[in-house]
Amino acid sequence: MAPLSILPGRIRFETKLLLGDIQACKRIEASLIGVDGVVEASANHRTGRITVRFDERSANRKSLEKQIETMLYFKNSGPPPVSTRAPIKRGPTVPSTMAGHAVIDMLARAFLPKPFNVLLPIAMHTIRR
Repeated sequence: MAPLSILPGRIRFETKLLLGDIQACKRIEASLIGVDGVVEASANHRTGRITVRFDERSANRKSLEKQIETMLYFKNSGPPPVSTRAPIKRGPTVPSTMAGHAVIDMLARAFLPKPFNVLLPIAMHTIRR
């Protein structure tokens, strides 16, 4: 596995071993985030690419490359990582927002020709989600 792109503090690899393997991508990301000096790591199961942003004073490109190769070799061992991302918190719907939606809905039905008077509120409702 050779680097696809090398920039100061950023390196990108590409491998066919990750194609279609979401769990392996999650394991690699979780493992790389734990490395001292790594700022961000992402592995894409659709493209097979691994991108790592790191602090060059704390992490070495060669050591990161060796670690990724080792992880790819043992990609199917161990349980899947626990997601470290915080769940999205959605607050309660504000009544004024609901009133605004009702007003937009009424105006659309009153002033737009058919079928736009029905389609616009549906489209806006879909966008708001």
